[in-house]
Amino acid sequence: MTFGKFFGAIATIVLAAATMFAQDGNTKVNFINQTSSTLRFMLNSSPACAGDIIPNGSCTESVNPGTYTASATDGQQSTGGKTFSIAYGETYNYRVYEDQSLAAPVRSGMKLAALQSVGVFTNNYFSTNFVGQVETSQARNDSNTSSQYYFDAHNDNVLQSVDIRLVDHDIPYGLDATNYYANDDFNRRQQSTPGATAGNRSTGVYQGHPFTYQVITYTINGVVFTERNRYIYINAREVYFVVQTSLAAYDDSSEWGTFANAMNIIR
Repeated sequence: MTFGKFFGAIATIVLAAATMFAQDGNTKVNFINQTSSTLRFMLNSSPACAGDIIPNGSCTESVNPGTYTASATDGQQSTGGKTFSIAYGETYNYRVYEDQSLAAPVRSGMKLAALQSVGVFTNNYFSTNFVGQVETSQARNDSNTSSQYYFDAHNDNVLQSVDIRLVDHDIPYGLDATNYYANDDFNRRQQSTPGATAGNRSTGVYQGHPFTYQVITYTINGVVFTERNRYIYINAREVYFVVQTSLAAYDDSSEWGTFANAMNIIR
């Protein structure tokens, strides 16, 4: 992964068994047309849904787990493809809209020149915008006391991760738990990269859930990185770790805003 980001000793488990489930409606791609043009949506270069989708319309396609590329066309122009991976039981939203930031108006018939597409990653735990294709994996921790479900994505500037941690026993309530995880995370970082520092520590409530936030700065091979961490308490056996890493010299606040601050907690 970019930036030499290490997620620990993660035994990646490919969910091959999910492919045994045919298109039973549990794994879906939603196509949403927020333009003023009628669009034909495509999935892996093949037409999706039953037909063209009118402005502000939508359709849903049941799929098998796997990796797909979604796009849209008005018959004259097409959007750039959005590649994503989807596991059994997940829903992926492919949304197309017109960019309103253009300085000059787009003449009739050329509106797809201004089209932008956004893929919102959704599962049974949360939904949010990642910067790139989402890779999923799962593992048990070294002490065999919890299960982790990882959702990772990156582009040339940032690496993003959501770790859904399901614990086998009750954990302390609220900030007692999130502060513990924040301290433990920082101690582990200091052990792996001596000289690491933590700053911007704060606590709060996000969508009704207590959280602890901190930024860890560390150096690998002379390169300085910053790692934003938000630890969110969900319940006595569930906590979310939301992480974004970038070069310290790079301002990643925009990506963090559309990733962590726009996350919708479903549980």
